[in-house]
Amino acid sequence: MAESNLEIMKGIMGRYAVGDFSALAERLSDDIVWVIHGPRSDVFSGKIRGREALDKLIRLFSEIVEIDSYDPREYFVNGDRVVILGSKVVTIKTTGRKREMDFVYTVTLRDGEIVTFDTFQTDVIAD
Repeated sequence: MAESNLEIMKGIMGRYAVGDFSALAERLSDDIVWVIHGPRSDVFSGKIRGREALDKLIRLFSEIVEIDSYDPREYFVNGDRVVILGSKVVTIKTTGRKREMDFVYTVTLRDGEIVTFDTFQTDVIAD
């Protein structure tokens, strides 16, 4: 039996929590659209299209940010869409500055691959 979208996203979030982005990368569709909603001052805000561009963003993120804690608390599923509510604390490696924030992710999966990923969070990662 194929993994459900909920199981897929819980697995990805569990590995992401320990700084392992490979589970996420393995599930990205070639035509992924990833949007980080936030102020222009956040270097990560904006729309990224395509797997190659997102791979670059993930590498940049891992160079700049260390995940101190990551807590996806609630999951809601409606067909192909998974909504995740949680909080995280990150440290900016160059400054040592900590950022605490709540987040909402809305993720659409098709045939087990992530085709859209929207991020809403209460603070900027790096400005």
